[in-house]
Amino acid sequence: MVDRLGTRFRADLTDPGLYGHWHRDVLRFGDLDPQEHVGHVNYGFIFQNARLSYWPTVGLEGTNPAEGLI
Repeated sequence: MVDRLGTRFRADLTDPGLYGHWHRDVLRFGDLDPQEHVGHVNYGFIFQNARLSYWPTVGLEGTNPAEGLI
């Protein structure tokens, strides 16, 4: 899918330079099913890790705990 979108927009969508924020995560053995596919629930964890690494880049690090991160 990334290849098709990249062709459509004439861009390499895997190039971190295209984005204001890039987060590289590590897939763990427990994130995979027996066929080595990423389990659906693990996508939420991956997005959560990316979101938490993004907040400091926009100045939201150390926000008031009463406000939370949601």
